[in-house]
Amino acid sequence: MPPPSHVVRVSPAAWSLALSSVSTAQSSHPDHPGAPVPEDGWAELNTLGVASGTALTPRWHAALQEFLSPVILLRLSAAYNGVGANSDLTLTADRGVCVHRRSTIETDDAGSIRAGDHEPSLEVALFDAEYIWGAISRVLPPLTELRADAVHARTGSGDTVVHMPLTPPEAAAVVPEEAILSAAMTTRAGQSRQVWAGRWSVSEGTLYSVRTTDGALLLTPQRPGYVAREITFALAGAYEFVAGATASA
Repeated sequence: MPPPSHVVRVSPAAWSLALSSVSTAQSSHPDHPGAPVPEDGWAELNTLGVASGTALTPRWHAALQEFLSPVILLRLSAAYNGVGANSDLTLTADRGVCVHRRSTIETDDAGSIRAGDHEPSLEVALFDAEYIWGAISRVLPPLTELRADAVHARTGSGDTVVHMPLTPPEAAAVVPEEAILSAAMTTRAGQSRQVWAGRWSVSEGTLYSVRTTDGALLLTPQRPGYVAREITFALAGAYEFVAGATASA
């Protein structure tokens, strides 16, 4: 699928400035920490083509308005090869915004993962909603098992389902995870809200869908492309939810 139409790397301070220029509710957004804005913040945004003078360009202003008050918000968290990544994607009927930031990750003795040092800049991309998987796949760990398009997916792999105990030492002995990916989607329509979530793991070249059942993790082997299929199905359901709410209003 085509890549996003506009991609910039921006400092957190300049990104905070861009958001605050759209909304004065600075402290209400998780990616808007309220850090001091350097005097050259507007200069950075001008250099990137995000702003002209001390105002955002119309394209970026409209996109960030939607980012601050999303109808569909998809949050992705991934870990691979010592690097963690968090991505927020917001969608309207025809446009999307993706904000992506990476960090180092550390794993403690209990198997819990926590973020370390963050990259000094954020990646912000604007894309056509029609090409959502192109925007998503580029921010996922660089593994075919996770990035493959939905067209490659087939139902079931014929392999044995793995029951992994929740106790971390035992779990690590059963299936060592090379990469993990989780997704959470929230869709708002009027006063109604719809939520969806998914989690996947890659171990020894095999993709697994992951869910909790009866005190254990149930890992079901899947074909490459399964992640794309699940997320795009969830997005289709989100759009249907919004359309239904609008029709009944």
